[in-house]
Amino acid sequence: MPFTPSFTKTTRRFSALLAAGSAAVALVAMIVSPAGATAPTPATPPPAGPASSSFGFGVKPYNAPGAPVRAGFSFSLSPGQSIRDAVVLSNPGPQPKSFYLYGADAYTEPIGGGYALTRRADRVTDAGGWISLPVAQYTVPATTAAIVPVTINVPADATPGDHSAGIVAEAVIPSTSVQQGHGLVVVQRVASRVYIRVAGALHPGLSITNFSVKASRPALGTDHALVVFTLANNGNVRVQLDKVSVKVTGLVFTLARSAISRPAANQPAQATGFPDQILPGGKIVFSRAFNHLLPVGPLSVSARADGEEAQGGAAVHGSSSVGFIALPWLPIGLVILAVVLAVVWRGVRRRRRDRFAVVMTAEELDVDAPGDVPVRT
Repeated sequence: MPFTPSFTKTTRRFSALLAAGSAAVALVAMIVSPAGATAPTPATPPPAGPASSSFGFGVKPYNAPGAPVRAGFSFSLSPGQSIRDAVVLSNPGPQPKSFYLYGADAYTEPIGGGYALTRRADRVTDAGGWISLPVAQYTVPATTAAIVPVTINVPADATPGDHSAGIVAEAVIPSTSVQQGHGLVVVQRVASRVYIRVAGALHPGLSITNFSVKASRPALGTDHALVVFTLANNGNVRVQLDKVSVKVTGLVFTLARSAISRPAANQPAQATGFPDQILPGGKIVFSRAFNHLLPVGPLSVSARADGEEAQGGAAVHGSSSVGFIALPWLPIGLVILAVVLAVVWRGVRRRRRDRFAVVMTAEELDVDAPGDVPVRT
């Protein structure tokens, strides 16, 4: 998750550096000694680096002095293995702030493909349940940070492949701010991503399912076709998507193409709306609209997704296609209307002709009626 630059104190620089150094020593002691991993360790001021979010607080991996800065946690472990680490919980605000701390399972949002986490009240069934924290709730003093130890325990029966989670800091809402039945309660939470690769056989995979095409030629407006399909990660590793393309083909020629690609490194992902990645078991719904391309006859729509394994770079592909008939509903409707009008007009003419025949027959009978027979002379 994105973080904004953190704050630093402008006074007592020497004391700040000394406190940060003491915090680092305390962290090393916690990681080495099991007995030390029982409670967070406050540090003043917060360690340098991005730590706070737009909510005014943040959580990130602890980075030891001189070590590479980590944007999130990433581990390669074996079933039954455990590892210890730590997170930095920062409160740059002028008032103490209380947080819930918990592990959450990660999943891919079906719309947009975002990296989403289960809520605090949800039951965790995967890597979120492997995260152990010493406290469920903690208060960080104003303009300080706390180093919180974290233990990750991989179950002995964990399946091979990638498992994703998050370490979440959720602001505690004061009971006085919650009025039952009134107002809107906003839950503020930030998280640090946790990627765990469990040793074993790996098989990346992508598939395209639930392919559908809705084509229309309205009487007024633009002819269009809406293509909808689901891109699913049916492998056991994370896949970083590179390109998703859709193509509409007629009997001979390609009528239209549409593609969305991963933005450049210096381009924000929001500029294209391209999903970051797709987790194992994740699904993303894509839709593309095409205008001015519907001739009469059979058409084919195909989709292809190209990506690579998030760790290792092995190429991954998935594709599918579906055929449909593009019918000119307006001309067809006019022809049907003309046929109906012709049938109706024919029926009207037939009824008029039958009525005239009946009238003529009655006149003939009236002329030849008894008493009016002419007498020969």
